[in-house]
Amino acid sequence: MIARQNRGAVMARYYPDGQERWLAQIHGLRLVLDDRSVWEVSQFDGRKIAHWIRFSCMAVSEVEVGQRLFYVLKNRSFNSDVTAKFLGLLSGGTNLMADVA
Repeated sequence: MIARQNRGAVMARYYPDGQERWLAQIHGLRLVLDDRSVWEVSQFDGRKIAHWIRFSCMAVSEVEVGQRLFYVLKNRSFNSDVTAKFLGLLSGGTNLMADVA
């Protein structure tokens, strides 16, 4: 189950720590990284991730445009990047995709 915030709360924020991550799971437009962070890729970028594979080396960065915060996920193994929305962190359990679907 994805840890969610209350409806009245500000959108969840991810704090990139500069460490390389690896791609743990892919499910449609949703990605899960090894730190259990869950991301939803924009439909515009959906074609890019169609060929991505698990265990690809990833980097997360923030991009601020005006007062809007965006995240860019860069797949270093495929040298491509996508814009994504941070959905939250997976809570306990071992089956990542059962929690994401």
